[in-house]
Amino acid sequence: MTFQTITLLPLLILIWSHAFAQNNYPKDSLICWQENTRLKWVDFQSPENLADKNYSSDAADASTASGVIVRKTSKDGVFEYKVSVLFYKSESWVRDSSTMTPILLIHEQAHFDLSELFGRKIRLTIAQACNSKKESAKLQLDDSIKNLIVELDKYQSNYDKDTDNGRVTLEQSKWLIYIKTELTKLSSYKSTANSCWQ
Repeated sequence: MTFQTITLLPLLILIWSHAFAQNNYPKDSLICWQENTRLKWVDFQSPENLADKNYSSDAADASTASGVIVRKTSKDGVFEYKVSVLFYKSESWVRDSSTMTPILLIHEQAHFDLSELFGRKIRLTIAQACNSKKESAKLQLDDSIKNLIVELDKYQSNYDKDTDNGRVTLEQSKWLIYIKTELTKLSSYKSTANSCWQ
């Protein structure tokens, strides 16, 4: 059985081996996206942040490291895909206690929710390809998944740009409504406890 993992951390796409993903991030340093689980400020555990000499008032006050991990296994020529949406505690940070506002936490939760949205899009794409009678759909599946991960990165960047990192209330509200609506449309493909730790 071979393993291939595709994951996204902010602005970085990596192909990881299964062992690397498991060894570098102990289970207790990860949060698997679940419908009724919300991020808390204590989850932002990275000691590093943007509080450096070049700090400006428009810089981010927090950063959510979340992503989609796609594991592709092959046994006897049959491929199986497992999709997990994870929050990385050790890579996520908040500038300081003065910035730990409920509004900013909602903004950061929406970054995690965007990762879940694309996890659902990937699960839908996998289901459609596996159910397709066209061999080309199956052959193009890996590229389709990679394209969705690139698209997720663009959405994350646009979300921060449009909302000025959560400071523009009207744009923040529009994005929250959009994310909730899209998650609902794809609710059949949501993360479950079983999909997280496979």
